[in-house]
Amino acid sequence: DQHLLTISSVQDIADALHMSRSNLYRIFSRQLNTPLMDFVRTQRCMHARLMLNAGLSAQQVASEMGYNHYSSFYREYQKVFHESPSGVRKG
Repeated sequence: DQHLLTISSVQDIADALHMSRSNLYRIFSRQLNTPLMDFVRTQRCMHARLMLNAGLSAQQVASEMGYNHYSSFYREYQKVFHESPSGVRKG
């Protein structure tokens, strides 16, 4: 989960695995039947949801997850869950 905070592009992942971007795309899509960055986005949002459920504010979560702007976090979260991060119930 910690690595999710540092991934900003497919190239970051390809570099870490010492392979080309196109090869990474092909292998990942074939194995999981989903685009790599969609998978990363979903995983990051699921981690964010756990933090929200633990009682952190949406602003705190955005900052902890490494977003420079709350609006970027909001858009990504809403794209995955179809609800705003502030709408998550704590507990």
